[in-house]
Amino acid sequence: MWVIPAAATAEDIDIAVKAARRALKRDEGKEWASASGAHGAKYLRAIAAKATEKKDKFAKLEAIDCVKPLDEVAQSYSHIILYFPA
Repeated sequence: MWVIPAAATAEDIDIAVKAARRALKRDEGKEWASASGAHGAKYLRAIAAKATEKKDKFAKLEAIDCVKPLDEVAQSYSHIILYFPA
């Protein structure tokens, strides 16, 4: 199955750019660099949980981005998620 790409609006792009700029300004990444391993693991596990929850949506986006069949990307994505909580 091939996926037809959807177009982002100017508003979507503005929201994404503003969020990225806020994230970069936050302590210039120093907070993350000085965090304990346990603290980092907590966030990586949370990312893994969200990625697992939304894996179908992420697979569709990846299929669009890479112009690959959805079933091929979905299988690869399932394997990638396994590495986050490790």
